[in-house]
Amino acid sequence: MSSQPGKVIDATLRFARSNPELLAYANDNAGQLAMPVDDLLRQAIDRVAAMRASERPQRFTGQGRPLLRAI
Repeated sequence: MSSQPGKVIDATLRFARSNPELLAYANDNAGQLAMPVDDLLRQAIDRVAAMRASERPQRFTGQGRPLLRAI
């Protein structure tokens, strides 16, 4: 982990760096892709967040027909 004074590492990146398999994979591929490890980890985090956001049921906004969901 880079420990530069004044550099803030967000919690999601810190969590991703705590996974040794994910960190090893990012380290192995960073050179091939000419990207910093942290950028690769952030891209993975962004993809997971986007995937989870698309899976969430939409809320009824008062317009159109409401979505029904099983409880």
